[in-house]
Amino acid sequence: MLNEVVPKKLSLNLTAGFSKRMKDTLQHLLAGHSEKEVAIKLGLSQHTVHIHVKNIYKRLGVCSRAELMAKCLGK
Repeated sequence: MLNEVVPKKLSLNLTAGFSKRMKDTLQHLLAGHSEKEVAIKLGLSQHTVHIHVKNIYKRLGVCSRAELMAKCLGK
């Protein structure tokens, strides 16, 4: 269901200054994957993914997954 509303390509304005790993992590989060699932899919440790998630939240000025979804979907 989330795959139907998640943009295939993220806005450049939204992800300006993000590393490739941060962009990949964000795509997976928007698809509804947990941090553990993202770690497995990207071949990273859960700790590394958690650090990426914290940095994404900070850069986008959000505090939750719901806020992240709303901001990325332009709602």
